[in-house]
Amino acid sequence: MSFRTYADVTGDDRSRLGEQVDAQRRRVRDRLSSVTRVVAIMSGKGGVGKSYVTAAIARGMAPRMSRGIGVLDADLASPTTGRLLEAHGPLHVGDDGVHPARGVGGVLVCSTDLLLEDGAPLAWREPTSERFVWRGALEAGALREFLADVLWGELDLLLIDLPPGTDRLDDLTEL
Repeated sequence: MSFRTYADVTGDDRSRLGEQVDAQRRRVRDRLSSVTRVVAIMSGKGGVGKSYVTAAIARGMAPRMSRGIGVLDADLASPTTGRLLEAHGPLHVGDDGVHPARGVGGVLVCSTDLLLEDGAPLAWREPTSERFVWRGALEAGALREFLADVLWGELDLLLIDLPPGTDRLDDLTEL
C-alpha cells in the first residue's frame, strides 16, 4: 500500500485542493501568530473531566493574563466548555472572520455549542457506508477552520479542549 500527499500529485489539478490546504494552513499560522502559547487538553477516554479541567484552567488563569485567554472546544460532538465558561452565542461571523463569544472573566470561547440550535446534536453529511473513513477528516477540517477563521487576536494562552480518542486528529499537529 502506498500513500501520496498533495505534493505528489502531478498534472493538472483543477480542484486546486493543494492550494486550498496551503492557504488554510497559512491562515491558521497568521491567526495564531499573536498567541503566545497553545495548550491542548486531551485523553483517550471520554468522561474523565477534560472540559472541566479546561474551563477551570481558563477561569483561574484569566485574571493573570495581560493579553487574554481563549478556549477552543474541539469536542465537536459533545461540546460543554462554552457552557462551563458561561459563554453565550451565537457566534458572530463578519467579513474579517468569526468573532468568538466571551465567557466568564473575558475568556474568548469558540464552540460548536454556540453554533447549533440549543440541545441539537452535530450532524455530519458523510456517506453512511464510509462513515469511519470520513468522520476524522471532517472533524479535522472543521477544527482547522476554527483555527483559521476565528479572530482570536492577541492572547497569552489558547486552550484546546480535544475530544476523546484524538488519534484520528493527528493531522492537526501539522498546523
